[in-house]
Amino acid sequence: MIRVRVWLMMTALCCALADTITYHSLDVDEYDGRVVACPEFSTSTEDNTECVCLAGYYSSGSSCEACQVGKFKNSVGNGTCSNCRDHSTSLVASVSENGCLCLEGFTLNGVICEACTVGKYKQYVGLAACSDCPLYSTTLSTGSEMLTDCHCDLGYTGPDGQECVECGSNTFKNETGSGACYGCPEHTTTEITMGLFTEIEACKCQAGFSGPDGGSCVACGPGTYKSHVGSGACVNCPANEDSLEAAEVCLCDPGYFRALPANTYSLGYGSNSYAIAGVVRPTLEVAKGVPTSISWPSGHPLIVSTAETWQQTETGFLTYVTVDHTSMTTTVTVPVSFTGSTLYYFCGRHHGMGIGEISVTGGVCEVCAENSFKDASGDAACTPCHSNSHSAAGSVACTCNAGYWGDGSCFACPPDHYCDGTGAKYACVENSTSPMYSTSEDDCTCVSGFMKL
Repeated sequence: MIRVRVWLMMTALCCALADTITYHSLDVDEYDGRVVACPEFSTSTEDNTECVCLAGYYSSGSSCEACQVGKFKNSVGNGTCSNCRDHSTSLVASVSENGCLCLEGFTLNGVICEACTVGKYKQYVGLAACSDCPLYSTTLSTGSEMLTDCHCDLGYTGPDGQECVECGSNTFKNETGSGACYGCPEHTTTEITMGLFTEIEACKCQAGFSGPDGGSCVACGPGTYKSHVGSGACVNCPANEDSLEAAEVCLCDPGYFRALPANTYSLGYGSNSYAIAGVVRPTLEVAKGVPTSISWPSGHPLIVSTAETWQQTETGFLTYVTVDHTSMTTTVTVPVSFTGSTLYYFCGRHHGMGIGEISVTGGVCEVCAENSFKDASGDAACTPCHSNSHSAAGSVACTCNAGYWGDGSCFACPPDHYCDGTGAKYACVENSTSPMYSTSEDDCTCVSGFMKL
């Protein structure tokens, strides 16, 4: 019964609608051309009354054109495209400011593109951070775009954008870039320069030469010397010493030898400190270039320093000082180039033992004693005269005694000759004779049958 009733209702509704359409006599041709498709890259408004350009496109006459490189449009409509932020660009038809990417050499900081700082670079368009230059290199300005914009720092050399190597000994580099390190001027060295060799002033005059750092170095003249590297002046040799040109040290004159202090000391313990023969903290004397051994009492290792300052340490002492705990000995070998006159010693464990002094000397040239000689410049000891010879103090050679002759070795004066102590041998005059060891012409006497006129 229910199904029959629904069918009758639907039949009645359809008949009524058909009557209405027939009654108004609708002409569909009247709507022809009033419904149209939107142009490419556009869409209709919500009320379907007009067509507007898509995001990324702008209205140009009757068409929608793509936003150009460096612009964007983030909404549907017929408005214009907006410029990207400074130092950025975009693809064609970008729909968001996020599509604006920082140019080479720039990186995004918040909402702006900032230039890469000095020491950084960025090779590609994008929002990535700038990259650091390789170690020991930098850029010459902000906004660098290429790895090859990274140039080696002062004191380093290497190809742009690649590994930079520190300038070696006796070279320097005072400019940024890939250039090679420059060689130091003649007679200069970098051996005492600390840190990088970034200026020509790192090159200092060698020992035996004098001049300004990085400048022309002139050899010390004969009779003068300079024992250290640096700009100091040459100084005159001490008394009884001399030198050749460009000397680092002076040598004792012929007839003189280098007198040096003792090269061994034995420190005991007394009055709560180091002592020798009851003298507390005696001043020790060491010669440059000569190893000096200083023994110390058990438990009190001796440390040597250039500063008059106690340190609670057994390390960090000078490179030319060796502390041997097994033998309880400290050995000091002061370099010849040492320019000071005093070192200091103290116990590395007990501050209360105080600080003693070490006097540094080059030794003095003393005259060779009688009956000894030295025939050349140098610091060696004098040589004793050979048998049957003699010399005065300060001699460069020994002379045969009277009654002997020779040069170096002395031989007995033979018969019929006389030897006057000058090293020469003289024959007696004809028809005269003399005994062995004769010392003067008076020792020559006439033979039988002849008389001296």
